[in-house]
Amino acid sequence: MYDGEKKLWLEVINMAISDAMNKRLNASNRRFALNWLCRDNIDFFIVCDLAGVHPEAIRRGFLKIKNRKNR
Repeated sequence: MYDGEKKLWLEVINMAISDAMNKRLNASNRRFALNWLCRDNIDFFIVCDLAGVHPEAIRRGFLKIKNRKNR
């Protein structure tokens, strides 16, 4: 896979994290992004694989950021 393709899939993950944390986004869209990141679904695993990252590492990092912001 080309580096550009990996960057694209990393941006998909980054956008989901951004959407899940964005208080200005409506609750339904935030919840959709949060569920995509935190629940087991094939799409999340495929995107992580295409991005060359481990799904659990993404989740741990996201939850760490989320917990820090909620303090």
